[in-house]
Amino acid sequence: MIDQEEIIRIVAKEHDVVLGKDDAILVFLTVYDTLLEAGMEDFESNLQDIMQHITDKYQDRAKEIAEKTIGDVVRKIAAERQEIQSGMLRLQQQEQTEIRKLIKAMKLVSGAALAASLISLTAIMMCFLW
Repeated sequence: MIDQEEIIRIVAKEHDVVLGKDDAILVFLTVYDTLLEAGMEDFESNLQDIMQHITDKYQDRAKEIAEKTIGDVVRKIAAERQEIQSGMLRLQQQEQTEIRKLIKAMKLVSGAALAASLISLTAIMMCFLW
């Protein structure tokens, strides 16, 4: 979160408006930041649960494959295991890439929402100032 003093300086510089420490915009930003932080914590927690579920799922699948191939020669078992591990690694890398994209998109959306909120609040304040 940007420091409130910094926000006050930016608004004063950009718009020639001096915000007080008890200004509704600053209160809104504090509430918004608090809610966003809580939401991100929930998102990260859910993300960990999903990743654990996916890992468990792939581990179960790897175990099934290993049990089917016990009767095969050691060389074949080693080759299958290596193939499974490589596949899991590729899938994890793909998932991490998708998660990064999702996080980036969420940050963009939250930034846009914040900007829209600020524009709305500014418009409302301008109406009161006229």
